[in-house]
Amino acid sequence: MSSRPDDTAELKHLRGHFMNRLLIFLPFVAFTGSISGASNCPTGGTTIYFGNGIRTDQITANDSLKGVRALTEAALDARAPGRDRSCVQYQLSFDSQFVGSNGEPIDGNAFLQLADALFQKGLLDYSRAWAVAKVNDLTLGLAPGVADVIGQSISDLTVSITAPLQRDLQQHRMLYQSDLNNGNNVIVVAHSQGNLYVDEAYRLVTVPPGRTFTVIAVASPGAHTVSDSGVWVTLVNDIIRLLVPDSLDSNIINFIPNDRCKSDFISRVSCHDFDSSYMVGDQTRPAIVSAVLSKLQPNPSPLEWLSFVEGDPGLPGDGQVVNGNPYVAVGGQTQYYFDLSSYVPLNGVTNGVTVTVFPPANTSVATILIGGQARFVSNPVCAQATWGPSTSSPQSVVVNGIQGWAVNVSQSTIQHIINGYLSNQCAVTLADLYITSLIVFSDNPGQHSIIALDAAAIGVGQNAIPH
Repeated sequence: MSSRPDDTAELKHLRGHFMNRLLIFLPFVAFTGSISGASNCPTGGTTIYFGNGIRTDQITANDSLKGVRALTEAALDARAPGRDRSCVQYQLSFDSQFVGSNGEPIDGNAFLQLADALFQKGLLDYSRAWAVAKVNDLTLGLAPGVADVIGQSISDLTVSITAPLQRDLQQHRMLYQSDLNNGNNVIVVAHSQGNLYVDEAYRLVTVPPGRTFTVIAVASPGAHTVSDSGVWVTLVNDIIRLLVPDSLDSNIINFIPNDRCKSDFISRVSCHDFDSSYMVGDQTRPAIVSAVLSKLQPNPSPLEWLSFVEGDPGLPGDGQVVNGNPYVAVGGQTQYYFDLSSYVPLNGVTNGVTVTVFPPANTSVATILIGGQARFVSNPVCAQATWGPSTSSPQSVVVNGIQGWAVNVSQSTIQHIINGYLSNQCAVTLADLYITSLIVFSDNPGQHSIIALDAAAIGVGQNAIPH
């Protein structure tokens, strides 16, 4: 029998149709989290977990968690600088590998973890078995939807029965339940197979009144999110869509990096990586961070200084300048996009917003194009659609002695955007809308799209200008 270096006695079960013979192969696993006895802070907090996929050792998984933490903390500091930092904590929901006596993954580890995932997939998705057996409301003579209720109930019961045999799952469940019982909300950023673990755990925990359990599903092999409030992010050409055709649809495309997510097999494999693909992508990174923030800070702050994927320009006049991401538009002109590192939500906005930009010295601003999306709606086509009200005639402002320009976006303009979604059969509300990027145009001779910004801010309401 193989063991972990610390020789703990906890077992991780192999599953599948070999289950009745698998006990002789079980490796030991170490407990990777701590169970606290109190809320993160007096008002009740949130614990953000990262759940890794297969072929990921604990060091790499912890590095992924640190990446999620760094980006989330930076975004929270920008949105709520005076917050109690103890209210948000971070933990790892580790999917352990099958290792030998010296801690190295055993031969066949990837195959065993894949078999593990296939077993979980079978437990969680009753619809395929129902289709093969031709079980539906019509064949059973049931009212519409009853067959699905029965299938889901059988799936839930099966997960409950097999849970004691899944040691990683048991550890995850205990961590989540402890946090919930102690007055914390739970957010799980899950990658690949980590989604199957949290899907099972979600069915096993009890969420007390006033608490929430949310999953941000990244490159999930699952066929659905664990709840109606669940959010998923899957790149076009991620290998998961080829290996698991009934997995959640692709709903996002990165422009940077552009060396992966092509149509060939190797590129699609690299597309699936959490750290080197999803967490560095110019579209996926802010999407994941913003999905987390949407559960922590669903409304915009009264005034937020913006940070971009391309860099953080800080405040006007502090010497930090960020160049936009060049993009050749139709007609051959190069436009420079400034992609927000975390989206600004429009949830709760009743009187529009104000966008203020500070370009380099001696650069006047003619127009600001404000890009946005309903990134987290369930329809992938609607999620990828973009909107961009063009606002001209900006007013001049000065902050820290630096010339800036501000434009108002009215509430009627925002409602017009919503109406545009609805006319295209996209069920979008104000709570679904986020500002995701800026393009700034100059009326200086010979310069169309402004290349760099010294600072930028978004305020809630009309004329919400920084001072």
